[in-house]
Amino acid sequence: MNTRRERKSAQQWASIVEQFEQSKLSTDAFCEQHNLSTVTFNKWRRRAKLHSSNEPPAFKQVKTAVAQNDSPVRQPSIITLQVGHHVTLTLASESSSS
Repeated sequence: MNTRRERKSAQQWASIVEQFEQSKLSTDAFCEQHNLSTVTFNKWRRRAKLHSSNEPPAFKQVKTAVAQNDSPVRQPSIITLQVGHHVTLTLASESSSS
């Protein structure tokens, strides 16, 4: 018989994951003791690890510079984004001569 468990908030899951980390129990034993689905628990545990890693913030402030002269030559713009651990996205605009 599959009994429905009460839905927990992200804050509650963070507390549960912290309790698990402090316990010396296996995942299965901890989940059984606390009436948790191991699949759901592992999902929230992975999320907690992602948020607690020492990676740089996902967003960074970008400063723009405005040319002081009215030069008709435009410099190319290059934007590089780190998307995940192993993916870098680079966007570049070509310089155009008018």
